[in-house]
Amino acid sequence: MPAACGRSFLFASPRGWTLGVANDLSATLLQPFTGASESLPALPPSFHDEYEKILRDMVWDRSPDAVMISAGKGGFFCKLPGDGGSWSAAGSSQTAAVSSITYDDGTFYLLDGPARSVTAVDAATFAVTAVAEPPDLVSPRHSWCTPESTLVVSSGELLLIVRTHLLFQVAPYGSGGLFKVFRTDSRSLAAGWSEVAGGGIGNRALFVDHLRGFCVEANGLNGVRRNCVYVASSHEMVNDDYGLDVYGRYTVSVLDLDELTTQDLSYGNLLNCMCGRFWQWPSWIMPNPH
Repeated sequence: MPAACGRSFLFASPRGWTLGVANDLSATLLQPFTGASESLPALPPSFHDEYEKILRDMVWDRSPDAVMISAGKGGFFCKLPGDGGSWSAAGSSQTAAVSSITYDDGTFYLLDGPARSVTAVDAATFAVTAVAEPPDLVSPRHSWCTPESTLVVSSGELLLIVRTHLLFQVAPYGSGGLFKVFRTDSRSLAAGWSEVAGGGIGNRALFVDHLRGFCVEANGLNGVRRNCVYVASSHEMVNDDYGLDVYGRYTVSVLDLDELTTQDLSYGNLLNCMCGRFWQWPSWIMPNPH
């Protein structure tokens, strides 16, 4: 993609678009399947720090008419087309934590992962319309087993996936992994969450990365397995005795919720930390030419 040249960070989405951001905070929407691109205003200065970790941890999504982004707290939006426009603060609190942003049917959903709460923001007015408070959940006893939360918006419902890294594997001190699914109706978030019995997702496959999660139908034709979670993640790896040669390493795993097993499908090296910026989190993209 010629338009991606010079973009240090690329953030994919299930809608087929990718957000490209350069070190100077200039931003572009890219369509890798058609070659289309659309300029956006430069990101706010608060999206940069000395080590560019804020850029790496940024989350975003788009509606047909706007883009919403967050550097981890609060949210900013830009109306499309974005060339010549500017970023404005969304109606949600600018001090509230934001772990992911997901658009669906006229609404942006902002997840506070550690708190497991969801804020709904109108995609036209960018005012808060509803808040889903956290579900009842007893966290694991050990801090290294802290659950991660992923929000999935699918067919009029919200799914909150709460899982640990050590899913279904025997951990030290007799503590196993955790996987729970909670659901709520997207039209009535105030009604709260209900736990899905058995924690299954039926004839669907869930794709999870740092940015968000999304579902696809497992129809036997697209090669994905039903009732499974495909996870793209990364971590640090030190290659020398002095801790100076540090690489990012990615892993793609599938979590089978029927058999309660975890299988690594792929892994490899990302960028060296000494190259001038941190490696990027891997992210899923869905082919979509529109």
